Amino acid sequence: MNKTLLLLLALGTGITVSAQQLDNAPAKTPYNRFIPLQGTPYTIAYKLDTTKRGIATKHMLFINKGDTTRVDYPGISMLWGVQQVKLDQHHLNKVIVTIHRKNNPRIHKHIDIWESPLKLYIVSTDGKSNQQLTPNVFFVDNYIIDSNKATIACRGFFDNNANEKLDRKDTKDTLVYDLISLKQIAGKVQ
Repeated sequence: MNKTLLLLLALGTGITVSAQQLDNAPAKTPYNRFIPLQGTPYTIAYKLDTTKRGIATKHMLFINKGDTTRVDYPGISMLWGVQQVKLDQHHLNKVIVTIHRKNNPRIHKHIDIWESPLKLYIVSTDGKSNQQLTPNVFFVDNYIIDSNKATIACRGFFDNNANEKLDRKDTKDTLVYDLISLKQIAGKVQ
């Protein structure tokens, strides 16, 4: 009886230690988010960083059976979101990446996610094409995709006083882009 109890205690301790090691394993890897892209052999890998300083990963990897393509973002950047847009009726399969970033890293040492501009990038599913969709003077508040027309409407603010912060002097607007040509089709042009 004592041997059985001792064996169960030792086994229970070993299982607990193994579970703790598995829980800590993702913290040791450079990427903690993986998104398989539908309709392609690629998977996106990036690190979601939730530190208080707000300085985070500036790149993503597009992985295809050992072949990787790295997509870098300029300045002080923080990946905020990654979303695949697959519209079969328009033969469209792209990735929308939202980035918090500062345009002038000499002025701003870190990213404040409540004040920093949110930028939209459109990336091909293989990672070879990467284009900023919204202009540098436009803060994106949120966006919605119209799958019938293959457009994206971005609601946000123009930074009229060029202080790279959202304040009362900024004007609200909605910019609409065609997702196939990536051209602006509605909203104020600056």
